[in-house]
Amino acid sequence: MLAEQITDGVESTLGTAAGLALLPVTVHFADTGFLFPETQELRRSLEVRYPQLAIVTVSPALSPEEQEAAHG
Repeated sequence: MLAEQITDGVESTLGTAAGLALLPVTVHFADTGFLFPETQELRRSLEVRYPQLAIVTVSPALSPEEQEAAHG
């Protein structure tokens, strides 16, 4: 049943489970710098829908441009 919960057209079982249980959960969101706008919007909608989630954004030390310059 939890897998059937849909948030903005994308399955979000973890967010739904935590939201239904009202648990204080920390979710790590890996922002690679190459995410689709829909992925960013899903993150924002989860923050609004489940305010008890602590969403921590984790990003690489180098921007995509810096990665290209350093590693080709």
